[in-house]
Amino acid sequence: MPKSLDTIMASLGAHVAEERVKGPVRSFQDLQERVQHRAQMYEDVQYIEEQVQMLQRMLHSMPSLPPEPEVLWANAVLALPNLTLLEIDTTGLSEDAEIVRVTLLDRTGTIIDDILIKPKDPLTPRLSEINGIRNEDLEHAPSIREAWSRIEQCLQGRYIVSFAQNFDRDKLSEAAHRDQLPRINFIGEDLQMHLGHFLGNSYIKLADACARVGHPLPERPHQTGVDRAKGQLHVLQAMANAVTSCTTSLPKPGVENSEDLSFDLNDHPF
Repeated sequence: MPKSLDTIMASLGAHVAEERVKGPVRSFQDLQERVQHRAQMYEDVQYIEEQVQMLQRMLHSMPSLPPEPEVLWANAVLALPNLTLLEIDTTGLSEDAEIVRVTLLDRTGTIIDDILIKPKDPLTPRLSEINGIRNEDLEHAPSIREAWSRIEQCLQGRYIVSFAQNFDRDKLSEAAHRDQLPRINFIGEDLQMHLGHFLGNSYIKLADACARVGHPLPERPHQTGVDRAKGQLHVLQAMANAVTSCTTSLPKPGVENSEDLSFDLNDHPF
């Protein structure tokens, strides 16, 4: 039966102490005995080093712990009375993409407003599959110019959290520039960035994050902006509770879902 590490450590300590008190070599036989003795000691040290390396590998393979600052951030944000989750649907990722839906939820998951906006051109079947909006849903919807003041009013005085917030800001700025509308400014933070720090995976998409925390989004084309806004809230609540996953099988960092229906499998974060 192999000796335990405790036994080897105790024996090694005793042998080292014994060697130290022996003093100079007294004879050739004494030398041979000491060489043999020390060879065993070095063998024990090597065994201990191997066991330590194995334990280090085990430690490195353990699930990472969520960083406490991100947990505290999520709790602080959820405590804000004016917290608002924002979701913006567009006709694409390019600068000329139009906004077709703006959804806002409060911290309880209640809809503040859900604004459908009629684009200049009809939605393609592909777009409808991605955003869950049909052309018939937009038949009586206002234009972006008609809806602009309503969007501005909804964002005013609120602390906005959204997934990939730079995308949302860019689309609002592009719409304002294209239609010569007043620029809309708001304060807030990017949930995707904080989630990336929380999970150690900056590439994770909202749908994957929702699945991890036990609140998967509906399958497309039944997934809407309201579902994604609620998904953001579920993710934020999970972060506040330091929950990194409710599943045992997780996607590897940077690996995309091959069944994802983002715009031509581009870098859309949803």
